[in-house]
Amino acid sequence: MTWRNMIFPRSPPPLTGPRRRNRRIKLGEMLLMIFLHIVIFFIYALFISQQSHNQNQNNSELSSPLLQQLKQFKRQNQHQHLPTNTKTNAQTLTKYEPEYPRESRIENFPTHAAQQEMAKHDRYIVHSILYSEMLTTEYLKQHWSIPINGKGPWRFPKKLCINITVKNREVPYINALIMSLMGSHELGEENQYLNRKIPFGHRLLSYIKLNVLDAERDRPFADYDDLRLKIFQLPFLEKHSVLKHDSFMNQNGKGRAIGLGSSPKLDKIQDIITSAHICLESGLPWCLMMEEFTIVPSEFLNSLKRFVISPLESFAAAHRVGMETDGEVFKRTKKMSVTSLFSAYNSDVEDVMRVHDVEYSVTRYQEDRAMLNSELMAMDLEEHTFEYEMYPLPLMDSKDSMAQGQGGFDSAMLFHSSMLQKELIPMLEQLKSAEQARIVGDWWVRSSDETDDVDVDSLDLEREFSLYTGIQRLRVEPSLVNRIGFYHEDFGGKRRTVSEGNRIGITNWLTDPRFLFEAGEYSEGKDDFCELDNGLWIWDAFHNHDDMSCCKEYFKEKDRCKEETEYRRTHET
Repeated sequence: MTWRNMIFPRSPPPLTGPRRRNRRIKLGEMLLMIFLHIVIFFIYALFISQQSHNQNQNNSELSSPLLQQLKQFKRQNQHQHLPTNTKTNAQTLTKYEPEYPRESRIENFPTHAAQQEMAKHDRYIVHSILYSEMLTTEYLKQHWSIPINGKGPWRFPKKLCINITVKNREVPYINALIMSLMGSHELGEENQYLNRKIPFGHRLLSYIKLNVLDAERDRPFADYDDLRLKIFQLPFLEKHSVLKHDSFMNQNGKGRAIGLGSSPKLDKIQDIITSAHICLESGLPWCLMMEEFTIVPSEFLNSLKRFVISPLESFAAAHRVGMETDGEVFKRTKKMSVTSLFSAYNSDVEDVMRVHDVEYSVTRYQEDRAMLNSELMAMDLEEHTFEYEMYPLPLMDSKDSMAQGQGGFDSAMLFHSSMLQKELIPMLEQLKSAEQARIVGDWWVRSSDETDDVDVDSLDLEREFSLYTGIQRLRVEPSLVNRIGFYHEDFGGKRRTVSEGNRIGITNWLTDPRFLFEAGEYSEGKDDFCELDNGLWIWDAFHNHDDMSCCKEYFKEKDRCKEETEYRRTHET
């Protein structure tokens, strides 16, 4: 081999024959394998992508209950035609509410409506605590002493006995109720006969007799906190205790029954019997039994007389035969057995106002809730008026689906005194005897188990009393007495155990969003400023007094108005 061949080697001879064909076959197999690999990889990539999408979707559904409800709703209605009825559409479409429920260590609101009503509840409680601190001895003596008989043209004939049942709950509801009763009548009202102002409380105290009934079996009045003790010491309140009236309880040192059991139903029966006897002892024609976790509006006394008591008395006078009393007329005509002043039922739409329900919160709450006059004025709507209507409720059995939610939950019951003596007390005495016999029977059966927990059905007195008398009941709408007992520990018929004590917690959302304590002035803020001839706007501190306002043409020339105008001009410059 020469050096030339070593540097420039010759190329191999071309393939011919079988060797060339074998090489072509191997190249074709290689291209086919590459193609198959690409196809398999593409299919695998699609599979992995779909699996990842499904997994993300599942994770999002698990992490977001709101999204899960929405997707479930879409799947259920994907191949269905939605009905044309508006009410049905609202029930079908409204399955969730944005940003609700709110659940944390400081919040527990299922809906926006529930949060708004709880805000009202909190304001009532806080304001009542502040109000209690302002009840000085001098103020009570001047404005809230019991009127002397026959003195003062502000006196009304006393007609109503009010009994407020209280318990030593964690929330001082009694303060809020008394605040609304007193605060609604703190008006500086001029008396044309005496040429001086009427004391604040005389108009209310001359019409009603106010009692507080302690329903605690273990603690007397002395064991309440200072906030409530201050309320119990008000000069116009008369205190009573169920403990002194309960003949069934064989008392020991702490006030508990020895040997015999008890139940929430039996306690409630005894509470109402005691309240009925207190009303009968007062000798007044009307009796209002209220729970402490209620509140009344600013126009309570006038509204109660105008829309409830006066129409009923007028009915009795128009239908009286011979020397019949009002009670006898009510019974003969089957006009009224009991009137509930609280209602969570809206007769206009024939449904219960459930503020904790998502559907109600989204579709109806804004329409039902009461608005202040400032809101109404901003929306160019008419001024709020305190008007109420009584609706008759026919006799309904507990098994009737229409009976659910139509009562007032025994929160504020108005009776005529004739119904107490001849109908209510006899019915309750029968229920009491039956409950006592049942408890004693259960005690003998359960004594071997060493348990004292007796689960009983709660008592719907309004419905049961209507069925017992065979006379319809009445319901006032919107509520003249609203229920705010969201932290009512005894709600549901379950008694408090020793371990739980007075453990606080939301137990219900029963309330009337239509209720309004005070609407405020419709023209509030509109006439506080006025424009002068020179185009300057001034603050008019006396815009409600025509004889003192600087905005009136005649009084602009007064020295005081000129000084105020000059003061404003100087400071604004």
